[in-house]
Amino acid sequence: MFKELTEIFEKPQPYMHANSTELWNNPHISTQMLGFHLDPNNDAASRKKKFLDKSIDWISGKINLNPKSTILDLGCGPGLYANEYAKRGAKVAGIDVSTNSIAYANKKAKEDKLDIEYINDNYVTRDFRKKYDLITIIHCDYCVLNPDERRVLLEKIAKALEEDGLFIFDVHSDDHFENVREKRSCHYSDSGGFWSPEAHFVFENIFKYSDERIILEKHTVIESMKKFTIHNYIKCFEIDEIKKELADNGFHAMEDYSDISGTAYKRHAKDIALVAKRMK
Repeated sequence: MFKELTEIFEKPQPYMHANSTELWNNPHISTQMLGFHLDPNNDAASRKKKFLDKSIDWISGKINLNPKSTILDLGCGPGLYANEYAKRGAKVAGIDVSTNSIAYANKKAKEDKLDIEYINDNYVTRDFRKKYDLITIIHCDYCVLNPDERRVLLEKIAKALEEDGLFIFDVHSDDHFENVREKRSCHYSDSGGFWSPEAHFVFENIFKYSDERIILEKHTVIESMKKFTIHNYIKCFEIDEIKKELADNGFHAMEDYSDISGTAYKRHAKDIALVAKRMK
């Protein structure tokens, strides 16, 4: 028991374990996450509706969205952004690893009579195949990727953008990192909850890696007949750091903002949004 508890509370090396996809494809947890996506007053999985609407307006304006516009939404979830782009006339595709989210997105698109290509896959390994005027990654999804995944993804995005196409995305800032506190806790539920539909223990560890500016959300769930651990690494960036990462991978950061709705950049904002173009 002592050894097992020690392992539960152990701080691993950065990216030693990375299996946050369990959040999106565990049958029970993914259903909870979909519920968060669809709650207009909850920003745990998607932004709140008021912000989302403002963000869609701003992004649409960046490409002068019209019936000839082609958009690829990476990590599209249940299609909250993609559906709106399609309603405004764009040709849209979305990729997401969550089977539940893609199923909902397809259902909603069919109900709204929208012709959207939704793909249930990992966008890091997926071949995009087509060219797009705009490629987006929203809600700081870029931050959960390890350095190799980010490099591979940027290479794929560069190849998939039209000559004057835009890459718009957001990341957590260095100030976000500073405002997170390390913690260790344990909780017991006798009737199920977010992590499990049955009685279970959940051990939560929040670790910080100051040199790399990485946060690890480590959750170990113990049920009567099963135990599993989710490691969710979150990379936070200084603005010069993310601009350099873009430049090192063939992109020019044209504009920077404090969020994905176009708020003017402020030094202590918790997020950074960027509009980038492929270097010629």
